[in-house]
Amino acid sequence: MRKKTWIILSCIGIFLVGIVVTIFLLKDKNGVSIFPSSISVFPPSNKISCISVNGNDNPYQANSPKAYTMGKKVLDGHSYDGSNAEEFVYGLIKSSAISTFVHASADVCLTSYQESDQKITLGYNAQQIYYTSKKNVEIYSFTVEINRIDKSITIKGE
Repeated sequence: MRKKTWIILSCIGIFLVGIVVTIFLLKDKNGVSIFPSSISVFPPSNKISCISVNGNDNPYQANSPKAYTMGKKVLDGHSYDGSNAEEFVYGLIKSSAISTFVHASADVCLTSYQESDQKITLGYNAQQIYYTSKKNVEIYSFTVEINRIDKSITIKGE
């Protein structure tokens, strides 16, 4: 009787593990996982908004300023149009005018927003995912400064 109970409980356990694995591997109709692909490294209270970008939808452009490297870079060929600054910068990221990843993808979260008569400063935390012989996650921060006077855009990797 004990052996039979143990076998039944083992089968139920294996069945439940299979259900859990299946749920986490489910994809929606667009082939996107219904669960986040990575664990967020940003505290929920610190996020204003977030986007995800990847190499399929947002091809890497070698000449774009890289938000994940140290230093200050001026974004050439683009000027601020006076629209919503948050949406404007996300558009630059989605179009790859500002590079937020090298190989696979990045999750980018706006964490601070400051306005003055002279400029708008947006602070971001991000994580890029790339692969070597294993999966790598690099966490970094950057700011985008929009000069309201001359409409220039500066990216500063931190």
